[in-house]
Amino acid sequence: MDDASFPDLPGYVLRPPERSESRAVAELVAACDIAEGAEPGYTEADILEIWGWSSFDLAKDAWVVEAPDGSLAAYAELADEGGERIWFEATGEVHPSHRGRGIGSGLVTAYERRARDLMAAAGRDEAELWAFTSALDELGVELLRRNGYSPKRQFWHMRIELEGRTFEPKTVPGVSVRPADLNLEAPNIHELMEAGFSEHWGFSPSTFDDWSVVMRRPDFDAGLWLIAEAEGRIVGGAIGSLGDVPFIRDLAVLKEWRGRGIGAALLEASFAEFARRGVPNVTLNVDAGNETGAVALYERVGMQPIRRFVGAVKELRD
Repeated sequence: MDDASFPDLPGYVLRPPERSESRAVAELVAACDIAEGAEPGYTEADILEIWGWSSFDLAKDAWVVEAPDGSLAAYAELADEGGERIWFEATGEVHPSHRGRGIGSGLVTAYERRARDLMAAAGRDEAELWAFTSALDELGVELLRRNGYSPKRQFWHMRIELEGRTFEPKTVPGVSVRPADLNLEAPNIHELMEAGFSEHWGFSPSTFDDWSVVMRRPDFDAGLWLIAEAEGRIVGGAIGSLGDVPFIRDLAVLKEWRGRGIGAALLEASFAEFARRGVPNVTLNVDAGNETGAVALYERVGMQPIRRFVGAVKELRD
């Protein structure tokens, strides 16, 4: 489905978003979160970051549905995650006041068609298309099932409340935790994150240019970028961000340095930095099936799940 009207919905038009509509898209997604009883979590800064990736073509990889009154009724995006096996990641939201009209099915058709085009352009005859939605969105999960997607994974948002708590620095023998010097160490942190996440499900390598887009976000705070250093090298790191949703974006420890308490030390230091800024709580995203023990680590430092998301996959074949 290219830019076109919905046949059974006069006045509804599917088209690419304009860059100037980033705030309207964020407000649409927030309305969907609130309708589920959840706090808004996908911010305008998140949207602009994705739209800024070199691999993301705003004219082809994102869609909005414009309602007859000119407001946005829905949004979807598709990220080409690349990698040897070729896989794609899609999300979509329909505003609560426009649901039940077939708009969600139109979005699924749009991003699936785009994924097939990219698969063909890569010279491949098969690929995985993963679609993600809130676990509370039962209609959304069922929509994916009807379109041939099988729920396979869960991701959790986990949170810790900071108010009224103190965080004592944890010491790890031979390891120091400190703020990063991004003028000198940004490439090293990128290398660490690539290595630290290389074994995780869904890992896709990123270039330094794409990865460093995060440092141009409005919620960027260099003081929330912490590293663990040992034997003259960076062996772990935690990247935090402020904004509408205070977040620990990434936490990684090199495989050979795991099991020594470095991850917990980085988290405690991050919590202390957020608390020093008066932030009431901090959230992170985790693959509930993570095999490195991440969920157990987050629980040990006092984090609890506050929201769950479903990842459903469809095998695309030519």
